Amino acid sequence: MNKQLTILGGYSTGNWSTPDPSTNLTIIDGQSTYRGVFTWSGGPATSLRMEGFTIENGVARGIPTWSGDDKIFGFGGGMFAISVQGITLKNMVFENNKSVGENTSSSYGGAGSGGGLALRRVTNATLEHISFEGNEARGGTGQDRGGYGIGGGLYTYRSVVSGRYITFSNNIATGGSTAGSGRAADGQRADAFGAGASIQHYCDVTLQYVSATGNQTIGRRKRQHVCRRRFRGCTEG
Repeated sequence: MNKQLTILGGYSTGNWSTPDPSTNLTIIDGQSTYRGVFTWSGGPATSLRMEGFTIENGVARGIPTWSGDDKIFGFGGGMFAISVQGITLKNMVFENNKSVGENTSSSYGGAGSGGGLALRRVTNATLEHISFEGNEARGGTGQDRGGYGIGGGLYTYRSVVSGRYITFSNNIATGGSTAGSGRAADGQRADAFGAGASIQHYCDVTLQYVSATGNQTIGRRKRQHVCRRRFRGCTEG
C-alpha cells in the first residue's frame, strides 16, 4: 500500500450518514485460513484509518517469501501493520483470531505474535474503543525448544501507540512444545508473554481506560511440563 486509505464500516443501506457498528455489523472473516488485514509500506508514506469493523477468524503464519525469522514467525491474525506511518482504529472488535508460529526442524519453533493485532515499526498508531476477544498467539514446535507465544490480543514492536477504552478478554498466549530438552543453546525457553497485550522492544505505548479479564499465558518447557499463568497467580504441573 502506498496511499492514505480510509475504510469505514457500521452503516446501513438506509443511512449512510451515521454509523452504528453494534447494529450494522461489518465483518472481515478470515474463515480460519487467512489473515484479516495486512498493510505494509515499502515506499511512500502510508496510513490506514479503519472504523466500525469486526475482524474475526483470521489466521497468520510465517511468510515464505520473506527472509530470516519472518519465514517462520506469525504476526497479527486479525491485522498486521508493518512499516506504516499512521494507523487509526476506532470502534473495532478483534475476535477469535490466531497468530501461529511454524513448526520447524531447527533449534527453535516459530513465534506467534499478536493474535488479534500486530504493529511493527508503526510511526503513530491510535486505538479507540477496541475490543480483543478470544484471540491467541501460539508458538510452533522446534528441536530444542518451542517458539514464543507473544501478545494474545495485541503485540507491538518499535511502534508509538496511544489508546483509550481498550478491552482484553479471554485471550491466550501459548509457547510451543518440543521433544527436546526445552532449552536452546542460548538458554531460552518456549515462553509465553502477555496474554492480553505484549509491548516489545523500543515502543512508546500509552493505554487508558483498559479492562483485562480472563486472559491466560501458557509457557512450555518440554511436552510433559506446562506452566499456566493468569493475571493472578501461576500453577505448574
